[in-house]
Amino acid sequence: MQSEIAQKVSGGLQLQLSGSEQSQLAKGPTNNPEAYQLYLKGLFSWNQLTEEGFTSAIQYLNQALDKDPNFALAYVGLANTYIMLGTDSRAPKEAMPEARRNAERALKLNATLPEAHAALGIIMLVYDWDWK
Repeated sequence: MQSEIAQKVSGGLQLQLSGSEQSQLAKGPTNNPEAYQLYLKGLFSWNQLTEEGFTSAIQYLNQALDKDPNFALAYVGLANTYIMLGTDSRAPKEAMPEARRNAERALKLNATLPEAHAALGIIMLVYDWDWK
């Protein structure tokens, strides 16, 4: 449904999309509805902004990845969860490498995923102190 809406919006705007842009638009984050539901539950848990919520998010996101190991957004969700834990309740030396590993895995799956680039940028800013 999301891809249909995106196609209608782009058609209504009379955008000229290349073939690769059209295929990117048509492709959803995962073809597995169970994985997507688990991902959404992970995001809901993450948005509680508590350590318990982050712990629950990790469980849901890992379950989503068990259903679809190529679900790049689920890796981003894990990266963002470990970023939050590493800036709040866990030692950064423990959490940030895990965040980086997940962000980089997402980028290997989809190098154009803005959320993955943003997560890696946050890691570089707050952990690496690479402010460029």
